[in-house]
Amino acid sequence: MKKIYLLWITLFANYTSAYIENIESNDFRGEAFLKGNIVSSPCSIGTDSQYQYIDYNSASTNTTNTDEKKTETRKPFNIKLNDCISKFNNNKGMNIKFFAPQDSRMDAIKLSGPKTGVLLYIYDEKNNLLSPNKSYSISNSSIYFDEKTKTSFLKYETEINTLDNEAEPGDYFTIIKFNITYD
Repeated sequence: MKKIYLLWITLFANYTSAYIENIESNDFRGEAFLKGNIVSSPCSIGTDSQYQYIDYNSASTNTTNTDEKKTETRKPFNIKLNDCISKFNNNKGMNIKFFAPQDSRMDAIKLSGPKTGVLLYIYDEKNNLLSPNKSYSISNSSIYFDEKTKTSFLKYETEINTLDNEAEPGDYFTIIKFNITYD
């Protein structure tokens, strides 16, 4: 008997409701109201390791004093997208945001070290500068689809620079985190 009461309580307490009305001897009319959400399955993100190091070994002010030299010394990094994007539909309303300490004078990432003024820039595949702490749409331009492995990658490059070519020798570093979201 308790099971029957529990069943009735469950049926009446649920937001989904329905009723059937007897119109004539063999005809029925009814309505059903359903409420729910459609949730797309999230994708997963992969990198080469938990900490994806971008090592510049040694850089001098000579490598940061002309645009050509700065472009030549850029370091690439990839973000692997598992089950996020197909090769046919890359426009799911996805955004990426890089979180890092931002330099107050430049639209760049500030590096910590012996002296201030050493900066890092992030560029996408079309050479667009991505400012730190700002959300950007992941469009077809930043996505590379590997036909062989059927995997999608976001491809970016970092570029080191200095303010007024006044860098002091030493170790410089920063931590950059990223977040990928759906619209």
